[in-house]
Amino acid sequence: SDAWSTSPLYRTRLCGPKEEDKHKLCIPYDVEASWQTWLLKAHRNKVETLVEQEPRVYLTITNLKNEVIIAGDPDGCQRIINALDCHALLIPFDSVIHNPLARAEYETFVNLYTHPVVTRPDCRFYSAATYSPLVLEDKALAHAVADMCCQSVTFPRLVNTVAYPSSTAQKTST
Repeated sequence: SDAWSTSPLYRTRLCGPKEEDKHKLCIPYDVEASWQTWLLKAHRNKVETLVEQEPRVYLTITNLKNEVIIAGDPDGCQRIINALDCHALLIPFDSVIHNPLARAEYETFVNLYTHPVVTRPDCRFYSAATYSPLVLEDKALAHAVADMCCQSVTFPRLVNTVAYPSSTAQKTST
């Protein structure tokens, strides 16, 4: 959309020069902020343990219990990959998203994603932020998207929530 392509949020704050990343990580504005995104074929629990030891690396997405995406400082990402000795694929996506650094832009996300809801299909939609049904109202949806952009997303948990709504499986993160 025009809002995405013209918004400083996606042009300079969380992408490109990553002004927000520099601010949060105390990187001088005249130094390029290094950021890499990697897909790892490794178990989420092992990756989480290693990410906890790297203050500038984030577990951003869990696709499967043994396939995750990490992002952040290239050296920190490489240390995790080396420790895991796993298959790793560098992803050409350098956006500072799905981690706590994006929280500084929360209101910008809300403003960017606030749109009128014109139809409400007879279908239940779920949030990848709260793993619960969405309220199909403009502000509620904008906040749900903002929440999702500011935290890690665990797709198996979302799928289990939808597939087994009364099961304890929805509470697992694998």
